Amino acid sequence: MIMKKLLLLFVTILFTFVVNANPVEINGVYYNLAPKVGVAEVTSSPNSARYSGQIEIPESINYNDVTYLVKSIASKAFYSCSSLYSIYIPKSIETIGENAFSECRRLNGVYINSLESWVKIKFGRHGNPLQYAHHLFLNNEEIINLTIPSGIKAIGDYVFSECSSILSISIPSSVESIGISAFENCSGVKTIDIQDRTNKIGKSAFGGCQSLTSINIPRDISEIEDNVFSGCSSLTSLVIPNNVIRIGNNAFSGCSGLSSIEIPNSVTTIGKNAFSGCSGLSSIEIPNSVTTIGDGAFAGCSGLKKLPNINNLSSIGNNMFSRCSNLNSILIPDNVTSIGKSAFSGCTNLESIILCDKITSIDDEAFFECINLPSIILPKTLKKLGKSVFQNCSSLESINLPDELSGIPEQLFSGCTALKNVEINKNSKIVGIGIRAFYNCSSLKTFTISDNVSGIGDYAFYGCKNLEYITVGLSLEVIREYAFYDCGNLAFINVTDFKSWCEVQVPYNVFAHINNNRHILYNGKEITELVLPNNIQFITNWAFTNCRNIKTVVIPDNVKEIGINVFSGCSSLETLKIGRGVYKISDNAFSSCENIKDVYCFREYPPGQTNQNAFNGSFIEYATLHVPESYINEYKARTPWRSFGNIVAIKEEETGILELQREEMYDNVQFYSIGGFHLSKPKKGVNIIYTPHGEKRKVIIK
Repeated sequence: MIMKKLLLLFVTILFTFVVNANPVEINGVYYNLAPKVGVAEVTSSPNSARYSGQIEIPESINYNDVTYLVKSIASKAFYSCSSLYSIYIPKSIETIGENAFSECRRLNGVYINSLESWVKIKFGRHGNPLQYAHHLFLNNEEIINLTIPSGIKAIGDYVFSECSSILSISIPSSVESIGISAFENCSGVKTIDIQDRTNKIGKSAFGGCQSLTSINIPRDISEIEDNVFSGCSSLTSLVIPNNVIRIGNNAFSGCSGLSSIEIPNSVTTIGKNAFSGCSGLSSIEIPNSVTTIGDGAFAGCSGLKKLPNINNLSSIGNNMFSRCSNLNSILIPDNVTSIGKSAFSGCTNLESIILCDKITSIDDEAFFECINLPSIILPKTLKKLGKSVFQNCSSLESINLPDELSGIPEQLFSGCTALKNVEINKNSKIVGIGIRAFYNCSSLKTFTISDNVSGIGDYAFYGCKNLEYITVGLSLEVIREYAFYDCGNLAFINVTDFKSWCEVQVPYNVFAHINNNRHILYNGKEITELVLPNNIQFITNWAFTNCRNIKTVVIPDNVKEIGINVFSGCSSLETLKIGRGVYKISDNAFSSCENIKDVYCFREYPPGQTNQNAFNGSFIEYATLHVPESYINEYKARTPWRSFGNIVAIKEEETGILELQREEMYDNVQFYSIGGFHLSKPKKGVNIIYTPHGEKRKVIIK
């Protein structure tokens, strides 16, 4: 119905002025004429000429012996008239169209002869000439102390917007409503007196009145509209009447001088950013009647020392208390189940947070740059953590990650330079560690990658310079680029399952710039003999690079491929046994193993895809290669095998086993002869067995 009325009005106006399609010029001003109704509209010049100097619009004009009442100024009528200095607007004007005076940057005065008529003008968006003129003259006297005439019932939208010369405003009891942006950016206004009969104040009505120190809000007001007092930075105190139900979005945002405010128990809703930037508020009392508080409601309230009453909330909204730099401690009420994005970000003095045990989600950057927070206990109910929740919390030393979390999101602890302890239970459901999750956590020394984790993101532990010890769980499948880059002290990698470790996808740069004296451990025990399980087919790139503790390596028959740099830099390696199933040995697989003495290759024919640099820098010219006797010549003919100083046949009696012990039969084990040949079943006498976990034993079979 409203749209139909607006359309009808538009068609009527269009028809009215179409009667005289070509503007007429009278005394330097152009008009559209509607002869049938005797109405004229001020319009722009039909040529390229612009209005300039001082323009006086009359109440009426005479054209061809017909008198026309001037009632409107068309949209863009004076658009970009950069040499227009002043404009006289008569009391006959009822409407001024959109952008009528836009870009009239030298306009410095608006002259009227009736305040009653002025407050009733319907302005289109950016139609008020005061947006550039800033000075309003009534009967050639500048209005400094504005008194709205008695009898006026409504003050229209935008009527005094941008009038910076006004110092005080008095509104009589006859006024029932104040329009949208009616006094917006009246930057000189210090006092406003409104009588109690006013029951509606429109959006942004007093927004930007930066000199306003006091105002009484009428008792019949039921809603503080959006942006009503936004930017009133000199306002020091305010009493909200008992009838108010809602405080709108940005209602008091930027009121930096506001030190106290009384909110009655009639209020149920506080809108988005309602008090944002109220840096002078040290406390605020919120009644129990409030059940809804919008995002950012108290953002930037840097003087706030304690959390207001939010007991009725089930969630803390986005940015609700961000940059509240004087908050020292927080107790989250029992009803809260979620904390929104950046809810407490930038609370730089926050030292204590107690979370209730009903919280299930904490969103992105919730505690971003809470630089004085030393610790926090996350509730067991927590299922979701967003990105960067604790990023740059540079005092955070310890934290627990609840079992129900499905992952460690990207940048969760990035820049937490004091973080030393991250507690993750064995039964944790965490399946992934995100990009830069622990980026530059320079105090972190140990970390356990729990059993369900399948992936570690790019740069996850980048720059953790004091990280010394990591434990790798059972399910790890991929480590992304630069994950442990610049972890200069990382020396111990504790593997709980060699099968999963040997199959992890590892880019070339994952362990770049780390300790070159690495030690591989198995279930917490350092090993010198690495016996890999027979249930793997591929040993991933860089799996054991620079593991200086390994002296013996046994690669079982099921392995088909040995990746790039797998054992590169294993400088203590002396004995290497390669199973008969291996057909590919990649670039630098055993490079820089300078102490290698004996290499056993049980494959009857040299592995066909052995890179010529497989033993680069390992001084194999001083080592002995042991191969099946019938194929010695084939090995002597192939690179790099022919480079060994001595190539001999494998003998049955050769063994590196030092001790014998009498043991019972084992289940699910692999049997090898003393010479290292795989046996389909054990034989009487001494056998070597390899357990499913890679453990090597000697047994005597009776």
